[in-house]
Amino acid sequence: MSPRAPHTCLSPAHQQPEEQPDRRLAVEQWGVERRKTHVVPFGISRRRSPTEEERAEAANRIRARYGIPSDCRILYFCGTLDYEPNARALEWMVREMLPELRRQGHDGFRLIVTGRVRKPAYAWLASLRDADYHYAGETDEVSDLMEGCNLFVNPVDTGGGIKVKNMEALSFGTTVVTTGHSATGIDREFTGDKLVVVERDDVSSFARAVAGNWDRRDPTPASFFEHAHWEGIVAEASGRIGNC
Repeated sequence: MSPRAPHTCLSPAHQQPEEQPDRRLAVEQWGVERRKTHVVPFGISRRRSPTEEERAEAANRIRARYGIPSDCRILYFCGTLDYEPNARALEWMVREMLPELRRQGHDGFRLIVTGRVRKPAYAWLASLRDADYHYAGETDEVSDLMEGCNLFVNPVDTGGGIKVKNMEALSFGTTVVTTGHSATGIDREFTGDKLVVVERDDVSSFARAVAGNWDRRDPTPASFFEHAHWEGIVAEASGRIGNC
């Protein structure tokens, strides 16, 4: 997520558009000179997409762990589920997206969801049921799921901040189908076709995007890693601060 501290300088390489919310907040509400602002993009720690062999191995581990047949595509979503935007996104997937996929004639898929549900107000999530949905609870094995799934699905369309899970999925070479809201803050110039943006108010289009991308195995572009790796981001930010 983008830091809101106003003490860094504008970086040409990561120059943000005029309407960038964090910069606008600093300039308009805090009175910071725009030339003294620089929005640091969220970074990743991986330097490359996994190989096909690595992804296949991760997929096999997932299938063994959750009893998923080899011909069944794996859709994945994760997050803090006792947070309203994530809870409503999950409800929408189970009650609308999965049935729509079947209405469009698709089968052989399973939605795996992991994440925290601790707040009593969200106990209702346990009532969500669908033959193609499996809630796997809290887990330390998110990396396997990110790497081995066929598609990361993120229909969150409210709430703040960059959606870190989209960046993580892309760093594992996984295609992401998401909303415009959840794509905010991700520079699509570097994601290529790996970030597919569809609004969830049109469930038919969203489901078509899911089915149309779940068999893709192309890696995330190398430019994404060059642009988004923390090492380069930190080096650039340090240089700009030093030149203030």
